[in-house]
Amino acid sequence: MKKIIAILTSLVLLAVSASAETTKATTNQFELSLSKETLSFLSAHNVDLESLSVNAQTRASFSENCLSISEYYESAIKSIQKEAEVYGFTSKQIENYINATLSSTPKILRSKADAEKEALEDKASPLDYYADNKPKEDGIGWEVKSLPQFSHATTFVTLPTVQNKTSNAAPYLFYTVANPNESWGIDLGVGYEYGDTGLKWRGFHKTTGNKLQYDKNAEIMSNNLYFKAFLYPEDHEYYGYLNFTVCDGDDIDTIYFNYLYYVADHNIYPINGTFIKQVTLCDNLKQYNCGMKILNAQFSQSYLYSTPNNTNSLMLPSNCEDGETANEPNRCGKFGTNSNNAEQVTQNSSTKWHTENISISF
Repeated sequence: MKKIIAILTSLVLLAVSASAETTKATTNQFELSLSKETLSFLSAHNVDLESLSVNAQTRASFSENCLSISEYYESAIKSIQKEAEVYGFTSKQIENYINATLSSTPKILRSKADAEKEALEDKASPLDYYADNKPKEDGIGWEVKSLPQFSHATTFVTLPTVQNKTSNAAPYLFYTVANPNESWGIDLGVGYEYGDTGLKWRGFHKTTGNKLQYDKNAEIMSNNLYFKAFLYPEDHEYYGYLNFTVCDGDDIDTIYFNYLYYVADHNIYPINGTFIKQVTLCDNLKQYNCGMKILNAQFSQSYLYSTPNNTNSLMLPSNCEDGETANEPNRCGKFGTNSNNAEQVTQNSSTKWHTENISISF
């Protein structure tokens, strides 16, 4: 059934213990349980409970992967509540964000079952190369790396102007999520490349040792975006999963893509998550003089959140790996495949380390 069904048409108080106060919203198709706290948050911001809906495709996806739809949306709305507090979202933006979240079907790129199957097949990830400059990479750019203690990261993004695009080169803006003591990470974000519908910004993901994969259905229709990367807490059914979404950054009323990826087998958890925001210009032939440019790529108001400590903060020198502390490497700022082409990255402006405007020229 593809018909969108209202999920909160009636609210019935559950007879549960005081330690597990939830309210169940029931339709003739399924039940969704949300906590009283979550429902109070929705009500306080004039979210019309009876208008909220989850589509049949979403329900089928969760059922196929034996995942709780209630747990997913309870957590999603709670994380929205945190983000609303730090950014000062209006009630309308909150309503838009929640409606967009409920109507977006998470694409499960890798499930826990997939990870267990890979373990049985003994698939090992190759080592990655970490350095201030990255001679084994095929791009140059700008990055800001957090310390390994966070569970959640958000940022606003302004896409750059692209000039003289070549067939071998493309720009990317993304988060890498990793455990710094491991050799594996996952990149999730947007890239500017050709597809079935021409040259557009599109969603992508890439894991260490594997090819970048574009999502042909994740076309970006706005220059202003909002990125969110979220690791689920230990007491959650989705513990071990990473959720990544890209939204419209103006009204937050559209989610362009929404990914779930199981990362716990790579020792990435909400107590040790490292989030690296990055803008790069890459050329698969490693020719950095072709005349292509990106102008004024921007991250702004980048926040980090800690689940164990229930705290949040802008990305600052105190919570980033920027070389300002003794024996701390520098993973904040421009990089190249060598020190010469690193100078082809221009820092137009930067407020350490939550806001920056970057241009790159080949």
